[in-house]
Amino acid sequence: MKNKEMKVKAMSMAVAMSMVVGLCPSTIFAATGSQTAKDGTYTKTAHVTRTEDDSDDEWEEYDVEVSLKVEDGKFSEITVTPKEGYDEENASYFNKAYSKSKGFKTKLEGQAATEDTINSWDTVSGATRTSDAIKKAALEAIQSAPVAGETVTIDTAKLESAIVAAEKLTESDYTADSWSAMQTKLTAAKAALKAKESQSAVDTAADELNAAVKALEKADPKVLDEIDTLEQEYDRVCEKHADLWDKVDEAYFDLPDDYDFDNYEEAAFIRSLSFLTDAEKDALIADYTRLTEIDGRLCELYNSIWDNTGCESGICPFDGKTVF
Repeated sequence: MKNKEMKVKAMSMAVAMSMVVGLCPSTIFAATGSQTAKDGTYTKTAHVTRTEDDSDDEWEEYDVEVSLKVEDGKFSEITVTPKEGYDEENASYFNKAYSKSKGFKTKLEGQAATEDTINSWDTVSGATRTSDAIKKAALEAIQSAPVAGETVTIDTAKLESAIVAAEKLTESDYTADSWSAMQTKLTAAKAALKAKESQSAVDTAADELNAAVKALEKADPKVLDEIDTLEQEYDRVCEKHADLWDKVDEAYFDLPDDYDFDNYEEAAFIRSLSFLTDAEKDALIADYTRLTEIDGRLCELYNSIWDNTGCESGICPFDGKTVF
């Protein structure tokens, strides 16, 4: 009976240990105490929180992101970035805790990349709340780092999934600013996937890319519908007399080098072509007039959504290639 009880207890302990391993895999390989972190970049965010002792008009709560770059077992670069909620009224507190004479960066950059080093930093008087948040984020960052010399497999599944999802999106569906911001994070995500510096760096890149995708702003559907309608009409007009445009195209490229291209005028050139009938000339000039109108309107619509597209009014009858 006693042996059976011992076996049951042993099995219970094994199950419990397996649950701990499954729930907290990072703690097994984390750099703690005096253990030196593996070279890489480790980033975490913490919230600067007000207390009852803070008056209402002093400052607002905000987030700080702490990034620890480890090279040769030392903090080679420490970056603290103010995030959501930050405004200029927080600047004096932030700078004291970050980069002034007793600041986190000033005191710890170049020191051993250990948890003990971070814990040795005293909060800065006059910037206690910010100091606490910076220290909290820094500790979480170093605790996410593997110990130097440990072989750790970095899970990139989440990051790879985020990249694939982002690459499936279509630029024309979104506003220029939100698309540009997402593309910046996508580029950073691909770099993080290639570098595989640390689990923290990979996870941060995935989270930031997913946040940028979530923040994408849809372009005005009415504008997109108008663009689609005009582009279809543009194609129809171009194709209606495609054979005649081919002949005009040939005539244009046969013009001598000393032709006065600076004063070129489309309708006049078409009128001068003897191989066209008057009816054909009238049809081409009517097409050209309508294409000019469509082209100008499309440029307005493109720029209204995507800003500074470089679009300039200029007719392109043949698959977007300027002929005249």
